[in-house]
Amino acid sequence: MFLFDSSGQVAIDNSYITKIAEKFLNLNPVIVRTKVFLPAQKNNPGITLWDLSKKINNSLPFIKAYYAGVISKWINESENSVVAGNEDDFFFKVLFRLRNKQTKIVVYEEESLFPELTELLKNNMEAVFNSEYLEQRAKDFLKNRITDNQLLNHLHVIAPPFAIPPKPVIYRNEQLECIYFGSELPAQRASLLESTAKKMLQKPIAVHFSIIGKVDYVIDKTGLTNCTFYGDIRDPEKLKAIISKADTLMITSKTGNIPRGLLEMFAMGKPVISTTVGAVPDYIKDGVNGYLIPENKIESKMMEDYIIALSIIGADRITLIEIAQRNHKKANELLNEQLFIKKWKEIIPPY
Repeated sequence: MFLFDSSGQVAIDNSYITKIAEKFLNLNPVIVRTKVFLPAQKNNPGITLWDLSKKINNSLPFIKAYYAGVISKWINESENSVVAGNEDDFFFKVLFRLRNKQTKIVVYEEESLFPELTELLKNNMEAVFNSEYLEQRAKDFLKNRITDNQLLNHLHVIAPPFAIPPKPVIYRNEQLECIYFGSELPAQRASLLESTAKKMLQKPIAVHFSIIGKVDYVIDKTGLTNCTFYGDIRDPEKLKAIISKADTLMITSKTGNIPRGLLEMFAMGKPVISTTVGAVPDYIKDGVNGYLIPENKIESKMMEDYIIALSIIGADRITLIEIAQRNHKKANELLNEQLFIKKWKEIIPPY
C-alpha cells in the first residue's frame, strides 16, 4: 500500500492518511510525505516513511516530475498495489503515470473545485470524502459533466476515526473556556470573535477565549483582557492540552468543509458553537449537542447569537454536561474506528 500525505496542519492526532496506514498494517504501508509542516506523527514500526517534503516543496516543475517518475516506476513494479492520497498536485502527477492494475484512490478532505475528478472517475479510480457535505459538492460538480451515472458508485464517504475517550472530557474551570482557531483569511471572519469577546466583557457571565492562529492584522487586541493569543502552535501536545481544558469551541467560518478543531472537540464531547458552514450540521444539531448560528448579512446579529449561546453554556453547568454526554454518544457512532475500517475494506482489495 502506497499512501501520499499532504496534510500540513498541526493537529492533536495523526492525519487521515496515517490512520489508513495504521489500520492496514498487513498491506505493508509506505507513506510518502509531500508537505513540510505535517503534524507530528506517532511512530509505528509497521509503517515505512519516505519524506519528500523538503525536496519537492517550492521546487522547479522538472524536479517534481523527476520524483513523480521515480515513485510511479517503483509502484508499477509492485503487483496489485493500493495507492491513495490527498488531493494534491504531486500525487496527481504520480497517479496518472500508474498502470491499470493498481487500486487508485483520492481522499478529499478540504473544500475543492474538483478539477481532476471527472478524469479520475473515467479512469476507474475511487474518490473518498471525509464528509457527506463534500460528497454532495462533488455530485453537484459532476451533474452536467458525466453521462454515465454508474461512475457515481466510485464516490464514498468515510469519516476519520478518533480515539474516543471513555467519557466526556469536562474540566471544572472557574470561568467558561472557549477556544477559537483563527486566521487572517476574510472567510474566517475573525472580526466576529473580536466583537463577541468585547461584548462578553460587559456581560455577567465570565468567558475566557483562547485564540490559536495568526490574527494580528484582523483583530484589535486592545482591551481584550478576556483573550489569550497563542499564535501558531507547532507542538501537538501543547495544542492538545489547550483543547482538552476548553469547555467549548467557537467557529465563525463562512466557507469550508470541516472547520479546524470541530472533530477533536466533538470526540471529547465538548459543545460547539458554529455557523452552519460545510459539514458542521452533520455533527451538530442546534440546541441538542451544540448551537448553530444562522448566517446574517448584519454581523452584529450573529454576534448576539454567539453571546446567547455562550451565556447559556456558561450559566448552566448542567446544560454543559448534558450536551457533552450527547456529543460523546454521537461521536462514538460517527467517528468509531470499526466503521472506518469496514468502509475502507469495501474499496480495498482483497477484502
